[in-house]
Amino acid sequence: MMAANKLSLLLELQSEEIPASMQAKASSDLMKAIRERLRAENVNDSADGLIAESTPQRISILIPGLDESVRSGEISMRGPRDGAPAAAVEGFARKHGVGVSQLTVGRYKNQNYYFWKSKGCSRQTRDILPKILESEIGAFTWPKSMRWGSGEELWVRPLRSILCILFSGCEHEIVDFKIGAIRSGDTTRGHRFMSSEAFSVSDFDSYENGLLRAKVLLRAKERRKKILDSARQLSALNGRELIEDPELLHEVAGLVEWPCVLIGDIDERFQTLPPAILLASMKKHQRYLSARDPKSGNVTNFIVVANRETGDGGVTILAGNRRVLTARLEDAAFFLANDRRRIASIGLDGMAEALRSVNYHSKLGSQWERSERMSGLAGQIARRIGADADASEQVAKLAKADLVSDVVDEFPHLQGIMGRNYAEALGMESSIAVAIEQHYSPLSASDRVPRDALSIVVGLADRIDHLTGMLGIGERPGGSKDPHALRRTAIGIIRLVLENDIRLPLADVFRFAAAQYARGENQSMAIEIASEDEIVTDALGFVHERLRVHFRDRGMRNDILDACFHAPIENGDLVSMSKQLDALAAFAETRESAELIQGFRRVNNILNAEQRVGKLPSSDPVPALMSESAELDLMKAVEFAFKQIADALSREDFLDAFQSLVDLRGPIDSFFETVRVNDDEPAVRSNRISALLCVRRLFEMLADFSQLE
Repeated sequence: MMAANKLSLLLELQSEEIPASMQAKASSDLMKAIRERLRAENVNDSADGLIAESTPQRISILIPGLDESVRSGEISMRGPRDGAPAAAVEGFARKHGVGVSQLTVGRYKNQNYYFWKSKGCSRQTRDILPKILESEIGAFTWPKSMRWGSGEELWVRPLRSILCILFSGCEHEIVDFKIGAIRSGDTTRGHRFMSSEAFSVSDFDSYENGLLRAKVLLRAKERRKKILDSARQLSALNGRELIEDPELLHEVAGLVEWPCVLIGDIDERFQTLPPAILLASMKKHQRYLSARDPKSGNVTNFIVVANRETGDGGVTILAGNRRVLTARLEDAAFFLANDRRRIASIGLDGMAEALRSVNYHSKLGSQWERSERMSGLAGQIARRIGADADASEQVAKLAKADLVSDVVDEFPHLQGIMGRNYAEALGMESSIAVAIEQHYSPLSASDRVPRDALSIVVGLADRIDHLTGMLGIGERPGGSKDPHALRRTAIGIIRLVLENDIRLPLADVFRFAAAQYARGENQSMAIEIASEDEIVTDALGFVHERLRVHFRDRGMRNDILDACFHAPIENGDLVSMSKQLDALAAFAETRESAELIQGFRRVNNILNAEQRVGKLPSSDPVPALMSESAELDLMKAVEFAFKQIADALSREDFLDAFQSLVDLRGPIDSFFETVRVNDDEPAVRSNRISALLCVRRLFEMLADFSQLE
């Protein structure tokens, strides 16, 4: 028995190969589930020192700082009413293992009832854990799982062993439970090839150090570092430069427990292939890292991350991988040669025509029809922002041509990249070739936004057509599901516009896009979508939602977003809205704004109260009904501020517009100090309410100040 102290729980579930994409989330989710169950049982833990790690063959969890015992509170159960038949009272007492004399009588809803009360009891954490672990491990869900052994248990791959101990200081004990036929213990095994002996574990240090001696690097971060450092070093030793790929590095680190990095030469006949094809082939099929010649830029080396050390220094492993890679690259070279022969014969225009047979969406036609719509949209956008309309239309028609190529069929993520390659091979202008590739950018929040006008225009046309069509047929995302990537599409529109400071009335562009669907021009099938007005409203609203997310992710205060997003976007000028947000954010930090908001709230509270009990007046205030000088001063201040704000808005000087409101604070305070709004004369009272409405409308020209903190 361990001495009384804080305890630490160590759990390892060792199995067959766990897919790399599932490892980190599984260890984190299982730890979270166990901790939630522990807290439900009043067992506290320490948030410091939590560890959730994974390798291809094990999920490992450390939860420190557990209470050794927990005390449950008193439980009170109500039974029959006082005066109920004796049999009912005796049955209630029997149910709880006591005699009738041990029951108490108490009041409940003005009646006397029998109650059974249990005294608080102390429970040991070691006694609670087995049931929790059996339950949580047994109920744990994987994206894909399988049955193993003879039972009904599910796990991602067949489970081989369970290590589970409680330890404190130098003492430990096994947490005894079973999953299927496998019982927990205090031993584990290391690398399946390089260490066959089991070893005992008494705490986390002995566990991690034992694994290290048994050729297992437990922590994924350390495996990634070892792979990256070794790959960089080997590349440099061979006069090469590592092509870093964080996504691939993360995946490869999940494929090995003891990374051994080896570098090999790519056959010279493949080194002149476009680097994108080489990288795609090695990444998709073999999970190889790559290195290039810094002088020529050619990809010259493949880097294998093996899972074991070998007596020949990896020579055999490299030879086998080189044979497999050669076969893969022969296929890639064959696809590229086919595409180039085809393009030399029919050109990109001919490839674009072949898009007639490629489906875009069952309700929205083919990719050729989409390219035609994109071309029309690109021309419209180009004319509005001063870009080359003819070139924009041409690029839009060719932008999807590489979708029918063999290379893109094999490596879909090379779309655009191969389009540029084929355009350059045909001797097309560099700006056109670049735009064919870059119109897909940005693909993610971290992806670079293109600066070239053609790329921007065609990128906008692509996304606006996609968003318009999908919303038009009701394909709106719901919850976490977004099968057509409409949220990413809207963010792409926002970033292209804002980061290039493009003044584009999106309402007009969405209307043109909707009209193209409605007219069915250049289309071989009738496309039924919602009305133009519905689409424009829906599309602007959708962009509005994502614009809010865009600014919130960049640290904008929620109350400022609420204040500026109180009304739908009218013309869809995102640059103007961005300037307004920035101005309000700057204004909200000033002392004057805090004082002004207080004055606005006094106005707004009266109007809200008035609206709750009746209808607000619709007529403008009448000067003849104003008997107090403070009333007249307030209306003069409102009229003057209106002119200043209108002038500032015409110049898009939003900060100046907000500053124009500051001079209202004094007249508002004087109004409330000297004027009785709730006058006995109904006409005077209504006139004063109208004056306050004018004040609120002035504020609403800029933002919803009721939202500001």
